[in-house]
Amino acid sequence: MDNAFAFALLPPTACHDYQSYVDSTHPKGSSLTQSSSSGVLDLAVFKDPHFNSAARTFQDHIFSGWKTETHAGKVQRYIDGIRDGSLSAPYKDEVWENDDRVLVPIPSPVAARTSGVNDSQAADVKLSDMVAAAVLKVGDVISYKRHFSGLDVVVEKDAVIQSLNPRTRAVTVLLPDSTTQYLPADLLSRTPGDPDDSIWNATFTGPSMLENAILDMDGRVEKNKRPNGNAWKTLTVWRWREDDAVESVDERFGRESHGTLFYIRGCFYHDR
Repeated sequence: MDNAFAFALLPPTACHDYQSYVDSTHPKGSSLTQSSSSGVLDLAVFKDPHFNSAARTFQDHIFSGWKTETHAGKVQRYIDGIRDGSLSAPYKDEVWENDDRVLVPIPSPVAARTSGVNDSQAADVKLSDMVAAAVLKVGDVISYKRHFSGLDVVVEKDAVIQSLNPRTRAVTVLLPDSTTQYLPADLLSRTPGDPDDSIWNATFTGPSMLENAILDMDGRVEKNKRPNGNAWKTLTVWRWREDDAVESVDERFGRESHGTLFYIRGCFYHDR
């Protein structure tokens, strides 16, 4: 390689007599006004481990196709997905719970208060237990969101709790038809009106039942294309504030998020 060509690709620090400088305003400033070098390349730079490592990494990127149009398209889809919120992946703790929950229990952060009980045992809590303890309330909005990466489809839908059966501990919700995400405002006020023909009701005793009902109503994800997942983490509970704050006209009529059912279940388990 010609020295002049190589020098054009390398920083001035690769020269034999490179001299750095500190600005004159600094207490240890020098008389030099800028870094200087003669432009004579120090060939020892090609034996420097940092240079060799960077060169090998660059060659690996070229070999792996990172500079191709196909890869550039993948990167752009990733950037777009991050920006519009459609890109997601299974949470690490979700994968861990599905594969190793029994074999490798996760220590509880409040072990001292719960006598060494671990978080994995919270999975034994059923939705019916939470209904019996009034953890869920009439008027709560349960918001569903899940990205099906294989189909590049994001399903979002809100449901409002219409009633709780004290005997069967089943939950009945109202939810909009088809792919509509939000409920009409008149069903979200503290004195809701009667639903029209565009509103459906569903009764369930577990998060998976509600998820399947939502996906059946949405219609974009067939049953044989629904991967296994933790439905507890796809459902978020929204509730009015306890201070009787004035209702605001937004998608959930002023309710605030109380976390996913997964989070609420864990809190309920450790506080009961």
